[in-house]
Amino acid sequence: MIAVASTLQVAERVQGAPAIDYITIVDAPGGAGSWVSSRDYLFGDTDTFWAAGYNNTAGFVSDVSAYWYVYLNDNSTLWDHGVVRTNVSEGPSVQVFTSGYGVTKVRAYFWTGSRSFQNATGPLSVSVANVDSVVVRTDLRGAGTWVGDTTYTEGDADVFYAAAYNTVTGFLGDITSNWTSTDPSVGAVWSSPDGQCGNGTTGGICYPLANFDALAGGYTYVTAAPVGTALSNTTGKLTVIGIDTIRIVDAPGGAGSWVSGRDYLFGDTDTFWAAAYNDTIGWLADVEAYWNPSSDPGGQGGTVVTLNTSFGSSVSVSTVGYGVAFVRAAFYHSGRTNVSVNYTGPLHVSVANVDSVVVRTDRGGLGTWVGPTWYEVGDYDVFYAAAYNDTTGYLGDITSNWTSSNRAVGSITGVGGTPGGAGPRAYFHALSLGFTYVNATPVGTTLTNTTGKLTVSGIGIDYVQIRDAPLGGGSVVGDRTYYEREQDTFYAASYNFTLGYRGDAPADWTSSDGAVCEVHGWGGLAHGSSAQILLRKPGTCTISMTASTASGAMTNTTGTLTVNARTLVTVDDSGGADFTKIQDAVDFALDGYMVFVYDGTYDEHVVVRKELEIVGQTRTGVIIDGGGTGTALYLGANRIVVHNLTIQNAEVGVFQDRTNNTRLYTTTIQDYGTGLYHNYTLNAWVAYNLITRGEIGVVAYKAYDDAIRYNEISYNTAYGAKGYNARLRNCFNWNYLHHNKVGYWYDPTTDLPPYEFDGNVLADNDIGVKVSDSSAIYLTNNTITGGSVGVQLLNSSSEVRSNAISGVGVGVEFRASSSNLTGNTIAATDVGITGTGGAPRIEGNDITAASGEAMDLADLDGAVIRSNDVHGGTIRITDSRIAVLSLVNSVVILQDSTVASLVLDANSRVEVRWTVRVRAVDAAGGALGGPLSGCGTRAATSCSSERRAPTASRRRSS
Repeated sequence: MIAVASTLQVAERVQGAPAIDYITIVDAPGGAGSWVSSRDYLFGDTDTFWAAGYNNTAGFVSDVSAYWYVYLNDNSTLWDHGVVRTNVSEGPSVQVFTSGYGVTKVRAYFWTGSRSFQNATGPLSVSVANVDSVVVRTDLRGAGTWVGDTTYTEGDADVFYAAAYNTVTGFLGDITSNWTSTDPSVGAVWSSPDGQCGNGTTGGICYPLANFDALAGGYTYVTAAPVGTALSNTTGKLTVIGIDTIRIVDAPGGAGSWVSGRDYLFGDTDTFWAAAYNDTIGWLADVEAYWNPSSDPGGQGGTVVTLNTSFGSSVSVSTVGYGVAFVRAAFYHSGRTNVSVNYTGPLHVSVANVDSVVVRTDRGGLGTWVGPTWYEVGDYDVFYAAAYNDTTGYLGDITSNWTSSNRAVGSITGVGGTPGGAGPRAYFHALSLGFTYVNATPVGTTLTNTTGKLTVSGIGIDYVQIRDAPLGGGSVVGDRTYYEREQDTFYAASYNFTLGYRGDAPADWTSSDGAVCEVHGWGGLAHGSSAQILLRKPGTCTISMTASTASGAMTNTTGTLTVNARTLVTVDDSGGADFTKIQDAVDFALDGYMVFVYDGTYDEHVVVRKELEIVGQTRTGVIIDGGGTGTALYLGANRIVVHNLTIQNAEVGVFQDRTNNTRLYTTTIQDYGTGLYHNYTLNAWVAYNLITRGEIGVVAYKAYDDAIRYNEISYNTAYGAKGYNARLRNCFNWNYLHHNKVGYWYDPTTDLPPYEFDGNVLADNDIGVKVSDSSAIYLTNNTITGGSVGVQLLNSSSEVRSNAISGVGVGVEFRASSSNLTGNTIAATDVGITGTGGAPRIEGNDITAASGEAMDLADLDGAVIRSNDVHGGTIRITDSRIAVLSLVNSVVILQDSTVASLVLDANSRVEVRWTVRVRAVDAAGGALGGPLSGCGTRAATSCSSERRAPTASRRRSS
């Protein structure tokens, strides 16, 4: 039997070195030194000490890494300041430098991990008998020059050094001195050598120096007198030019002018400086001041503009809402007993560029719209009012008035701190069982946006899970594999042990490595009941979420998410690549591959059932041509990414079938029967595409939380886009739909609220938006121009709010509708709003009609018509029962109709007309011929009376 052994060099202490029982500061390394019982130095001397570790039995063990201090006191003995300093604060040895006259000690502290030991030297005495002169200099270690006559501006600071010299050997070092100023109110001088001196040789509180602060106009002299000597040296005349005024200016370095006023659009930014001036000399410097925004010189106004700092020589100004504000700068003189203050002129912020607003879960336009959410009593949440421009997109979070539909269930508090207060964000507090909706209306606008249903439940949350589908569906997110440039969406599902799933809860989301897996939110953090995850580059990460509930913080973390690099496969129809057909490359590729397609025309029908990225060399150069039949590009796998190509000439351009988290962007789809069809999709992202020239542009069937944004959809003979049996919580918004028969049509067989159609631009469609048999859609903040009808509602009780409709024949047309038509601006040629049946709420609209017919309404039952400004136009109401009729600048013709509550302003009037049917007979009951006397005709008579608003001398209620 042969035994083979290997030898391994093991460190001495691992081999069983004895434990350390005490340490001693010694004057040599390796156990050769003795305790430093005392030392007598001349100024300028240096020394080196070691921290030696000992065992009570074995003696010296090793030099150990200790923490080094200069003693200030020892058993009630107060040692001198500024005597010695050390070069390091931690290590097995330390170099000691003499700094000035006196006696002190050096202490070493060692921690083993379970025990601590310390030791101190004996007294270290420093004599300054060798110091023959001192000079106050501008730099350390004898560098620089003597501090001669110098001019400062109030607020300036400087550093002086007392350089000590021997007549024979020259410069000895910078020496601890007593420093004085002849006029401390003009210029103060101070030094503070301290007891713990780590790396003190290069400056800081351990190095002998003095700080000079220029405080006020005048002059002074500074003197240094080394401790323990009769020597001294004095600077030249130190003149301080005082600051008489400050001014907020628009450029640095004295080049700017006073900010007398500004006119901004929301989202603009600016920068101001605090310029200091002397009445005689003029501009002196840009000085550090305290900044704050004010609505007027005596109040706070941070809801109009905000500042990036409260202290500094400059400040960045951001517009956050409508109104007028001022910015204040305050400069405090010496002792803070005197302050110079300046205000800007009025800063006007217009919100004319704001076209829409969305209540979101995160700041900066991130997160999602606040859809239906469940809370416990006592829960808190935060919402943000994101403002958008139809052309440029997100502008910023805007100061808004916040309201809760049921404040007893949930209160909403703006940044001003009062319920319903104004601010760009608001805090929601769940108070009692029930439900409410929260609304944000940007100050200075008629725009508005409302959350989904916010339900407050008495069912407690016992735990949470991160799942890959909403409403408790899908699976818990464990270990998963992705490929770079993919995305996924996770949901914060909350549960009760007894009752199970109780809703997706608002939560804070973080990533363990944002460079690999980015949580799409503000600063790498996200807030909301769901979070979008962008898989950026190869690596691993985990995603965590924390839901703050009344029961406490609930957390959950995914398994390990691995992001792999993609393998490249190339396609070129002219040869020279891996394949000549896209389908061949797709069939060859494995999950995670990238199929790169060179410019060319590819006559094929491509079917993708793998997790691939397909990208074209150029958007117009790569063409997939379906030959007028079938589906040009079929996507049937999760997380497919397609971009930068053209798809054309097919019955269906792109068909997405039961996919999750796909991305389709910067692609052209043209010449089709149906351009893009979503069938049972989840969290698809479709953006920046051109979909044009066909019968139907986009169809979303049973789609859930797809984001369809920033697309141009045009020239479709049936409709530009259609959604049915779909829930688009992440919005169909900011698209441009033009020259379609119907711009957008929502026609579900089953409502899946909410369906948000927000911020889109629709131009020159025959009908802008058509809604059939649905009450789930929110039409908000859209711009509709041209065509015969702006919005058509058929058996639909939808929300139509804050839209701008112009250049149309009919603004809004409805049948059998109890919709809310509120806050819209309508300019039509024939009639602003027309409809029959239902109990709509028509409120706060601004309506002009070239024909003079603002509204034509019939067969309504319980409608509310209130506060609509029709600019002197006519509102015609026939065969209806009106609950509330409150008029602004209107002429109303009531034909065979009743009104429960009527309010008129001074510029309105109501004409009441009733139809009376009369049958004239003779004594035998036969009809009589000839004209009738009085008002009317033989068969039917319409008689009218007129009611006008009272004059100034009559009661308003008459």
